[in-house]
Amino acid sequence: MTEATVSVDRVVLGILTVASPLLVVCLLISHPIAQLIFAVVALGFPVGLMALGARRDGFLGPLAVPLIALLLILEIGLTLLLNMGGWGGNLPWILGLPAGMAIQIYLMTLVPLVITAALYGLTFETFTLTAADLERVYAVSKIVGKGPRQD
Repeated sequence: MTEATVSVDRVVLGILTVASPLLVVCLLISHPIAQLIFAVVALGFPVGLMALGARRDGFLGPLAVPLIALLLILEIGLTLLLNMGGWGGNLPWILGLPAGMAIQIYLMTLVPLVITAALYGLTFETFTLTAADLERVYAVSKIVGKGPRQD
């Protein structure tokens, strides 16, 4: 790794390290700006954890774009909800639900679920454990004294 490239580990761990105490501080402050910061950071937290779990050799590779898209979808949904003004009772119903609930269920829940499931299926061969990975896991398990299960 050259000095020009920074691994996803350092970036995401740095962001999550700053985000954790920031979330706690925002919970303790009763101000609309603190609540907005909390909401934005809280939605980014699970995406950051997914990035850490999906990395390969310190980089995301082709999964970077979908994870950024997922973060944008969540933040757009949050922005729509925060700008509705109340519970959105005067807004039209969307697919049988009030607008606010439709945004939460359809945009912020179902769309990320479909994206995550599709990505898992499409990248299964690329991001699952290789034979070398399994051998490394077996070697470590033997060192610890618990060899691989022989069921």
